[in-house]
Amino acid sequence: MNIAASPTDAVPAVEDLLAALPARLNDICTLGAARDPAAIAVVEPGGGTWSYGDLKAAVDAAAEMLRGLGVRPGDRVVVVNENCMAAAALIFAISAVDAWAIPLNARQTEREIDGIADHAGARRILFTHTLSPEADAHADRHGAVEINLPGVYPVRAGPERPADPEPVHTESDKQVALLIYTSGTTGAPKGVMLSHLAALYVASSPGSQKPMIPDDKVWGVLPISHIYGMTSTFLRTLYGGSQLFMEPRFSATRLAEAFEDKGITVFQGVPQMYAKLLEHVEARGRPVTASDLRFLVVGGARVDPGLKAACEDMLGLRMTIGYGMTEFASTVTRSLPKHVGADITMGPPLPGIEAKAVDDAGRDLPVGESGEI
Repeated sequence: MNIAASPTDAVPAVEDLLAALPARLNDICTLGAARDPAAIAVVEPGGGTWSYGDLKAAVDAAAEMLRGLGVRPGDRVVVVNENCMAAAALIFAISAVDAWAIPLNARQTEREIDGIADHAGARRILFTHTLSPEADAHADRHGAVEINLPGVYPVRAGPERPADPEPVHTESDKQVALLIYTSGTTGAPKGVMLSHLAALYVASSPGSQKPMIPDDKVWGVLPISHIYGMTSTFLRTLYGGSQLFMEPRFSATRLAEAFEDKGITVFQGVPQMYAKLLEHVEARGRPVTASDLRFLVVGGARVDPGLKAACEDMLGLRMTIGYGMTEFASTVTRSLPKHVGADITMGPPLPGIEAKAVDDAGRDLPVGESGEI
C-alpha cells in the first residue's frame, strides 16, 4: 500500500475541527438525545433496540450503578464484552464518571483478561454476559454478581479491587477516556492511553467527504475491544446520529442478509470479512445486492487488489482504504474518492496528522520512494 500525497480538497482548519468537539465521550449520547430522542441509536440481535433517548437514560443509569460500585474518577474499569447494547452503555457511563474504560473481548483467554486487569490496576471488572457465553464464564470465575437495572439491562460485576485513582483533568486532551490494549505483536500487550479528544477527533470524521449522517445504518461487527471497531465504527456512528447494528460475532450470512434486508448504508471491515463474504456468495450461487450501501471501508490489514476488485464489482461501490494504529485512536490515513479504483493507496493523513517515510538508517525519503512510516 502507498500513502497518497496530501489532498488538495479544502477541509476546515484543524483548530476549527477540534473546537467543535464535545468534551467527553458520553456527550455523544447527550447531544444525540437532544437532537432527536426518538431516533434509533443501537440495535442488537434478537430485536433489542434503543433510541437516542433510551441510550442516554441507560448511560445515566449505568453511571449511577458505577458510583454505587465504588468507581471513582480516575479509576480503571474493565468491560469484558462482545458487541452489545450493554457494552455501549457501560463505555459511555465510564466516561460519565471520569473513569478509564478498558474494553476486552470476552473470547480472550483467562490469562489475557486477568493479566490486563492486574496490569491496569482495575477497580472493577464488568461482564456483559447476556449475549456472550464467554463473558458469562469469565464472570463465574471472578464470582461476579448480576446487577439488574430496571428497564435497561443486566450486567455482572466482579468484586471491588484495590486501586489508586489517576489524576482527573477537565481538559479533553489530557483526561484519558480509553485504555486500549494492543495485540502484543512485539511482546506482551501494551496499554495505550487515549484521551477523549483523540477518540472524539477520529469519531468526528475529520476531513472526510462521507461523514456519518442520521440516515445511515451501520453494520457494527468490528469488536469495540479493538480500536478500529471502537472509534471508527462505534463512536463514529453515534457521533453522526446514525443507527448502529451491534453484532457480537461476524457471519458472512448475516452480513449478506443485512445488505439485502436491513438497508445497511455503511460497512467497515477487515479483508478477512470481505473474503468470507465472497466465499458465502460462491457457495449460495448468487451475488449480494446492496442497493442502499454508500460507504464501504477496508482496514486493519493489507488488502489484496484482487479481493478489493471482486468485492467492488459485486457490491457496486468502490472501497475506501484506511490505515491506522491504536496510538492514533485508529485512523492515520484514509483514501479519498479520487484515489479509489484499481490501486490500493491508503490516502493522505487526516488533517492535523503528519507522516513521513524513512530509510533503514532513519533518513527522510522524498515523495515516491519506498520506506518505513
